[in-house]
Amino acid sequence: MDAILYVDRTGGVDTLGLLLAVLVTAAGVSDNAGGIHVLSSIAADHPRITKAWVDNGYRTKVIDHGARLGIDVEVTRRDPAQKGFKVIPRRWPSTPSREIAP
Repeated sequence: MDAILYVDRTGGVDTLGLLLAVLVTAAGVSDNAGGIHVLSSIAADHPRITKAWVDNGYRTKVIDHGARLGIDVEVTRRDPAQKGFKVIPRRWPSTPSREIAP
């Protein structure tokens, strides 16, 4: 029997949804490790990015790393009273400094 490979992906898009960076890893790699790598890649390739929104899977390490890169990382929180699935606005889009986030 062939081994089944489980993978995870972490990515960053701009406010239009265009892909800025993506990282594919083994499923055991933490969100923080992937997020740090993607933020570094975005900062190197798109130096005008100054803001990023992430979901609850990303913690202090990603926020601190973003600050060192000059990127303000904001965690978008889910409404605790919410039941069922609902799209969380602003998960991983990044905003160039010349744009104003809506």
